[in-house]
Formats: sequence, structure tokens, C-alpha cells
Amino acid sequence: MVRLNIPTMPWADLLNRPAPTLLDLAGVNGDDHFFGESLFEATTAPRAFISNYQELGYYKNDKLIVLSPKKKAEAFSIDPMTYEAEKTALDPTLLAEVVAYYQTASHAFKYGAMKEYADGTANILVNNRVH
Repeated sequence: MVRLNIPTMPWADLLNRPAPTLLDLAGVNGDDHFFGESLFEATTAPRAFISNYQELGYYKNDKLIVLSPKKKAEAFSIDPMTYEAEKTALDPTLLAEVVAYYQTASHAFKYGAMKEYADGTANILVNNRVH
């Protein structure tokens, strides 16, 4: 196995935590539409969303689920010390979770709910309508 060390940014924390954490610091409710959670309320297992031009990945509890075109899905067990991956059986609960996250994001993007304006305001998606 060839091991490559490619510098990356910690996208999972970078994209998932700032807005909910800032809302908590400001004492404002309303972080329910973010995929991440506040650093002050972290209750779920650490996770990461991974993608390239063709595949989507979801890492949680030392398992990596990879979604590919034509409804193909694979699961890997990741050793947290060596980062070696070993193919494993798909966990139906984890598979349903990753599909739900990516379908929700796709739906929100399609209907403009992820559009942010220059003034910092953002859309809210309610019943497939942008408000």
C-alpha cells in the first residue's frame, strides 16, 4: 500500500462548526438548519463529509461509506492509528444516514436554500419554498 501525505484543511470542522458555534456565543437560537453543531453542544460522534468529482464519502465511528454513480455503495473500516482501510459490510443505518445528509443538501441547493447574499443574510427553505 502506498501512503501519500497530502496537506488538507480540516473541512469537517471548518464547514460544520463555525456558524452554530458563533450563534451560541451570541446567544441566538436558530442553528437547526446547519449540518454541523456548535462546539458547545457537540453530542454526536465526530464525522466528516468527503467528496471528489464523482464519489461522495461519509466518515463516522471509524467507518467510511463511499457512494458512487449508479447507486453503488461501499463500506470501509478505518484504523484510526494507521489510517489503513479494510473493506467491510455495509451498515444499513449508516448508509441511510449518509444518503439522507447528501439528499437533504442536494434538495436545499436545488431550491436555493443555501444561497447566501453579500449582506450575510441567507435563505430558509420551508415546504420546498425559499423564504
